[in-house]
Amino acid sequence: MSDLLPITNARSVSIDSVRGLVIVLMALDRVREFFSSFRGDPLDPATTTVSLYLTRWMTHLCAPTFVLLAGIGAYLMSKHSAAPNLRSFLITRGLWIVFLEVTLVLFGWRLAVGYHYRPLLQVMWAIGVSMVVLGTVAHLSPIVVGVIGASMIVTHNLLDGIAPATFGVTEPLQR
Repeated sequence: MSDLLPITNARSVSIDSVRGLVIVLMALDRVREFFSSFRGDPLDPATTTVSLYLTRWMTHLCAPTFVLLAGIGAYLMSKHSAAPNLRSFLITRGLWIVFLEVTLVLFGWRLAVGYHYRPLLQVMWAIGVSMVVLGTVAHLSPIVVGVIGASMIVTHNLLDGIAPATFGVTEPLQR
């Protein structure tokens, strides 16, 4: 317990600044998507302008940046919290983010209530599930976590040859 740093309520200005910049960039793209008369593919050089192409292309950096910042935040919190508190926080926060993704965010995108359509599980869901996973492995040694991560990287394409139709009733969830 003596190796923990004192708890402060100060936020990291640099992390918040990067997060804010990414939010502005993402909002710029969403404004174009909802309020522009352009209905083509903004990444198709034959039908787009340079500024529209670059704006849309840059938004591909938003999701990885949010995931990276979530990981940095978890690491910084680990320097101020005991392992059980960190695990509890990460799992609770992750489940809360997943809940918000499948309720509030999904409603915001579809403007419809109900699940008669396939849910859009996107960046927030991925961050939430990742926090739950991180919370469950936070007590493991860095070597064990590294082995788990390396095995995920090495084996992630092993199931590519399996067609979603082989899963029967769950096939729509596999797409």
